[in-house]
Amino acid sequence: MPKRKTKDKIEYYKSKLRKLENKSRRRIRRLSPSSDSEQETRDTNSIGIGDPVTMSSVIDAEPGTSMEAPNEGVTGPEVCMNSPGDNNVANSSTVPVLDPSILAALGEITDETPEFGEKIHENLVQIWSPLSKQGMSKDNREVLLKNYLIPENCTWLQAPILNPEISAAIPESGRARDKKMAATQRQLGVGITAINRGLHLLIHDGSKIEAIKFISDGCRILSDLHHQNTETRIKFILPGLDKSFLQFLERTERDNTLFGSDLSEKIKASKTIVKQGELIKKALPPPKPSTSNNSRAQPNANRSSYQGNWQGPPRSQPNRGGGRGGHKRTSYRIPTSTSQSKTSHTYKPRELSPSSTQPSYAGCGDTLREAFLRRNIPVQAIDLMLASLSDNTKKQYSVSYKLWWQFCKTNNMNIFDSTVAKIISFLTEEFNKGASYGSLNSHRSALSLLLGNNIGSDECIKRLLKGAYKLKPSRPKYTHTWDPQIVLNHISNWYPNRD
Repeated sequence: MPKRKTKDKIEYYKSKLRKLENKSRRRIRRLSPSSDSEQETRDTNSIGIGDPVTMSSVIDAEPGTSMEAPNEGVTGPEVCMNSPGDNNVANSSTVPVLDPSILAALGEITDETPEFGEKIHENLVQIWSPLSKQGMSKDNREVLLKNYLIPENCTWLQAPILNPEISAAIPESGRARDKKMAATQRQLGVGITAINRGLHLLIHDGSKIEAIKFISDGCRILSDLHHQNTETRIKFILPGLDKSFLQFLERTERDNTLFGSDLSEKIKASKTIVKQGELIKKALPPPKPSTSNNSRAQPNANRSSYQGNWQGPPRSQPNRGGGRGGHKRTSYRIPTSTSQSKTSHTYKPRELSPSSTQPSYAGCGDTLREAFLRRNIPVQAIDLMLASLSDNTKKQYSVSYKLWWQFCKTNNMNIFDSTVAKIISFLTEEFNKGASYGSLNSHRSALSLLLGNNIGSDECIKRLLKGAYKLKPSRPKYTHTWDPQIVLNHISNWYPNRD
């Protein structure tokens, strides 16, 4: 260890000697003619080595060092043997020193390190540090806020109230943010009040212990407010970060930085944990894509999102003339048990006897779902299409579908496969039962969604609705109405009201 220290000193003095030698050489070159440059160079070399003043200045540059260590390693010939490369390096690393007047004009150098004041008592540090990092409990905070009321001669310490006119004009988020800032101002005013109570006792020669208690409570309130502002800054920053890092960021403790100085190590550790978790995690097989076009032909196609328990009406009149039995048709079978809901719902032939009866109406959602499936709509898109209808629209359409279901049941028709003539018959029947123009228009919209085929834009159906509007025009809810102008004219006669 001592040898290494001596070697470092030798290298240090070598560099100092080279700098002084180069500096002397530059001075002589500026003063002497160019013709005598070689002679002056030799003189400069001799000056750099033999000048005792220069050597003493170099030795004095390292106070507290021994004179024996550099003399043992540094000799005259060794210092003089400098290569041209060493001189170039020394010349390039030399920085010119500015004049003191120029440095004074440039101004003082700003220190990047923060400046701190004098130290306080260690007992005070142990009190305020936990409060600044963790804050006070809610109960203790409420007790302190109730004990120190704002002085009546210093009401400006109270948080100002938001004007009702402004409160009504700004959105709810603005009012909530202002409420939070008002609570912060209130706590700040209470902290200042507590400190001033202590100062008031000291000024009037009151109890010193009681004054210290007041000042301590004020510092506690302000330290807790300091912690609340730190938490507010963190809440503003967290929404912009990746959710995978939020769990360990919430557990960090502040120091001189907001999330702790060891944040980079925690991020690396979090990434390592995530990678290890992916290694031991069981890989799930990817879901098999379902094809809607083949869902009717495949008996095991998955339609778990479909719910209901009904079947469509027969397409034709059952065979009542005897023979080999009833008419074969394709029906939509839905499992009734929960355990069977994971199986597919497919069309499959079923023998119907002449005495077969129609099932009851299944509801708006199931009716539309069956209609979409018959139009080869992908199963994955049906729920999305049904979500476009509001609850009120579904209730309104459900009334139309129930009436349409009963009409088809009476006339042995298929509710999903009908013509314009049958729809006109249905609307005419409802009109004869007393339905208004608005009800008929609602039936048309519902059937247009159920059957498609541009029913809503058919000219015959439009003509039918136009005739219904002329025969039964829309009437107001009330047969008698009030004329407010009569009342206003009467009130205008009261002006001016001097009583």
